[in-house]
Amino acid sequence: MTRFTSIGLCAVLLFNVCSCATLQKDTIASMLKKGNSPRVTRQRRQLPSPCGSLQPGQLCCDSYKYNPVTHLCCNDNPAVKPASPTAIPGCCDQSAYDRNTHLCCDATLSPHPPATTLPACCGPVVYDSSVNSTQLCCAGAVLNKPVGVPRALCCGTATYNPATQVCCMGFPVPKAGGPNATSLCCGPFSYDISTQMCCNGNIALKSATHTHCCGMFSFNPATHLCCNGYPYPKLGFISPSCCGSLVYDTLTMRCCDGSHVVLITPNQDPCANLA
Repeated sequence: MTRFTSIGLCAVLLFNVCSCATLQKDTIASMLKKGNSPRVTRQRRQLPSPCGSLQPGQLCCDSYKYNPVTHLCCNDNPAVKPASPTAIPGCCDQSAYDRNTHLCCDATLSPHPPATTLPACCGPVVYDSSVNSTQLCCAGAVLNKPVGVPRALCCGTATYNPATQVCCMGFPVPKAGGPNATSLCCGPFSYDISTQMCCNGNIALKSATHTHCCGMFSFNPATHLCCNGYPYPKLGFISPSCCGSLVYDTLTMRCCDGSHVVLITPNQDPCANLA
């Protein structure tokens, strides 16, 4: 009797264990079918807001609550929007401002200057950048245009008159050849492109024949060769070429070791005797 009782109890326990396992399996399968699981549900749970519970229409600005209708979040600070109905609100560091009336320059808020048609930033300062303005922003500083020079431009930290000057290496330089000449820079100097050339940082004379540079010099390629940065006459050779700083005729001569010129001898190596 005891033996049968033990067998019965084991059967009941085994049935319960199997039933629990089956129920748990069915429950997990059902949750997976619906697209969630205990782990997934835990991952999808939203983190608490850093500024606590929000009312409808509220947003978080760092740890502060604010109403985006009346405020802007400026650098983690709720700032009151400009009151004007036509304002174009913007942030300047932690403050809100109206873009129609102010400019934010290097986190500094400044009003538009009076009678300014095209306000702009020059470092932390506001200036009038319009064509007819009397000011220029040069290297981060506001400079006044010279009197009577409405088309003045910047040259480094100074202004210059492009009608009479050129800007060479950050400095205003008078135009070579006068105001009506076309001048360019050759290093820190200006030169007249109609009568001069810039050859390797040196201003050389230009003519109808001297139209090319050879080192720091101008030369006539029809009558001279440029050898090692210096012009040398072709000496009437039919096929002239350079051998170092020497000019030779390739039809009758040979250049040996890049510095010696010898006559070509039939059936002999002209450079052999130089060894």
